[in-house]
Amino acid sequence: MVSLRGLFMQSSGFSGAIHETFLWIEQLEALGLSMNSLAGPVPPGFGIKFQKLLSLDMSLNGFSGAFPTGIVKCLMLQRFEVQGNAFTGELPVGLWSLPVLQVLRTHNNRFFGRLPEFPDGEPRLEQV
Repeated sequence: MVSLRGLFMQSSGFSGAIHETFLWIEQLEALGLSMNSLAGPVPPGFGIKFQKLLSLDMSLNGFSGAFPTGIVKCLMLQRFEVQGNAFTGELPVGLWSLPVLQVLRTHNNRFFGRLPEFPDGEPRLEQV
C-alpha cells in the first residue's frame, strides 16, 4: 500500500486503533476515516511522512490523547477534520500556520490552550 493515494473508509464499521502501518503510506493525499468506532491514541509518528497529504478526516470516532505533532510536517494539508473525538492537550504548534490550510475542524474534543496569533499575509483559512 505504499503507493496508495486515497483511502476512504467512512462509515465502514471499523473499530480499534490505527495500526502503525498507516505511517508508511507516503504517497497518501487523502485519508477519510470518519464515522467509525476507531479509538485510542493516534500513533506518534502520524503525519511525518505524509508530504503529499491534502485532506485528513478522522471525525466522529473515539480517538483520544494528544494529536501527534508530526501533522505539521504536512505542508500541503488543506483540510484537518478531527471533530467528535476525545482528543486532549493543545493542538500541535504550527498547525494554524500551515501554508495552504483552509479548513480546521476540531470541535467536540477536549483540546485546551490559547488560540495562536494568526500568521500575517493573505488569509487562507475559510472554516475554523
